[in-house]
Amino acid sequence: TEERTAKITINAGTASATATVKQAKREDKITLFESNFTAEADGKTLTIPFTTNRSWTVTSDKNWCSLNMTSGQVGNINLQVTIESNPTTEERTAKITINAGTANATVTVKQAKKENGGESGNGNSIDDMQNQKW
Repeated sequence: TEERTAKITINAGTASATATVKQAKREDKITLFESNFTAEADGKTLTIPFTTNRSWTVTSDKNWCSLNMTSGQVGNINLQVTIESNPTTEERTAKITINAGTANATVTVKQAKKENGGESGNGNSIDDMQNQKW
């Protein structure tokens, strides 16, 4: 992963020549195929595909967004992310961070809010009923 240098010397009788070969440092790389995902309020399981040329780790900043693995090796990865049901009436967001050597990538998961059902049992919300005649 570091820059490397080699010298090659060619001898032919009394003559010689030396060539220096430098190999550039391999850059750490993560390739995300998609970086923004959405989930309905009732939850779901997402697959986040990515590739990396280094061993990697991954974390989620929210406990309602769980990962089926937290580290792995070089290659093509299909990370499974389980999104729990959202019991709140607010949209919520989780950040999933992938690190591989010096490279990092962030995936954003936005989950829809729970719809606020009415108290009457007819499926209408309070807002829906405000203009109804009594």
